[in-house]
Amino acid sequence: MRQTIALTALAVAAFFSSAGRAEVFGWGGEVELGWVETSGNTEVSTIKFKTNAKHESEQWINSVVVEALNTSNASRTTAERYLLEGKAKYRLPQKHYGYGNGKYEDDRFSGYDYRLSATIGYGARIRETPRYWVDLEAGVGERRNKLAGNGRDDEFIARLFADFAWTANEYTTIGETLTVEAGSDTTLTKSETFLKSRIARRLALKAGFLVRHASNVPQDTAQTDRELTLTVVYDFK
Repeated sequence: MRQTIALTALAVAAFFSSAGRAEVFGWGGEVELGWVETSGNTEVSTIKFKTNAKHESEQWINSVVVEALNTSNASRTTAERYLLEGKAKYRLPQKHYGYGNGKYEDDRFSGYDYRLSATIGYGARIRETPRYWVDLEAGVGERRNKLAGNGRDDEFIARLFADFAWTANEYTTIGETLTVEAGSDTTLTKSETFLKSRIARRLALKAGFLVRHASNVPQDTAQTDRELTLTVVYDFK
């Protein structure tokens, strides 16, 4: 686990060392805030916050995602989840790239204190037109699953990732991301589908449907979580 995390950290850190050698294209991204209805391990309505920031240079594409979902009723917290994920991609010829990815997730209703993973791998933009693009990635790494209370499980994982976006017109974008982390004990699958409609130069409305599935979960924990979201999005550059 330490070796894989170290490799990922080196890949992310290489962004800073490359800043002086490459043409800087700058930062971009979006911030979301909106209403969420969840089912599965949590049966509540709440507020969701998410930001996705990306920095591009001649050789590097570096991104970070921060996400929080938190709500409580009069007596207790009923939903609480935090996500921090970073990725560094090094450009190769013909729209191929190598990448390092690190992710920390803390879902208080999953039966785990946290999950921490680090992977390295290879990806490519297999198709790109003015209207749509498709990215595919494959990698390997390790995942640490910290059980609530006691216990810890470290396992080797294979990671598969697909990212698709289609611009229907100047106002509407449809997209899908699919992530599969297949481990020796547990396989985690995450699918996120969205429809984004621009209402101003930097503002948009976004409807999303998220499904997360774990093949092996602690007792009294649902295997599948679903989220239906409607958020306001602010784009920044």
